[in-house]
Amino acid sequence: MTTACVAPPSDAARSAAALVLGEGVARGAALMPDADTALRAVAAGTCEVAVVPWEDSHAGTATDTVDALVFTPGDLVVCAEVDRVEDGRTTRWVAVRAADDAARPAVGDRVQTLLFAVPHLNRPGSLTEMLAAFSSRGINVTRFEPRPLHAALGMYGFLLEVEGHPADPWLADALADLLTASSVVTHLGTWEAGTRAWSAVTGRAPEGPVVRDRADVVALGERWSPATTSRDTDGSGGAEPAGPVPDADRVDP
Repeated sequence: MTTACVAPPSDAARSAAALVLGEGVARGAALMPDADTALRAVAAGTCEVAVVPWEDSHAGTATDTVDALVFTPGDLVVCAEVDRVEDGRTTRWVAVRAADDAARPAVGDRVQTLLFAVPHLNRPGSLTEMLAAFSSRGINVTRFEPRPLHAALGMYGFLLEVEGHPADPWLADALADLLTASSVVTHLGTWEAGTRAWSAVTGRAPEGPVVRDRADVVALGERWSPATTSRDTDGSGGAEPAGPVPDADRVDP
């Protein structure tokens, strides 16, 4: 069995593996073409641990990795994380093992727990119910994003990363509430948290018409409302046309 595999085959992947697994293990790691191949090797038992990209401060989620973890057959879990900074860009890498081989963080330590939940129904309030299970208990949800289920357009499950240990009473209660709002809840890992903490939201400033206060909201509503004019006098109640009405029988040259 190969001790470790990394994907994609790059110096960055080996460097991340060295940070999370140690230099010696990283030097002997097998190179895999992509995260799906690496995770399938772990699921098949031909590799003990895979180190794969998870998130990037510029590009966002490594969707290939997320989908491979969520939908690859096998009881795989995230068991560690590491941030690698290069040229002002931070890439988060994770180590994935079979659940039976993953370390169990102590209750009370600062840990993260990763879940995938599918709501019972696509209806107003379903997402609020899922998030309220955590916000009502003061549990920080550090990540929440949809992933398509492929059944039909608009069918999504949701990846949640939360601060806390599944054995903590408050998180256990939150998970019990989440079950009432979701038809499926899958546990995808619990590991010692990194050094990131709550902070102000900063980064690239959005362009275009930015809504900052209530006056901007009113202006936005007016801008996107149909133009209003005096009501017509023929009893139809319609608005006057904005310009001349073309002759339907005329064909312009």
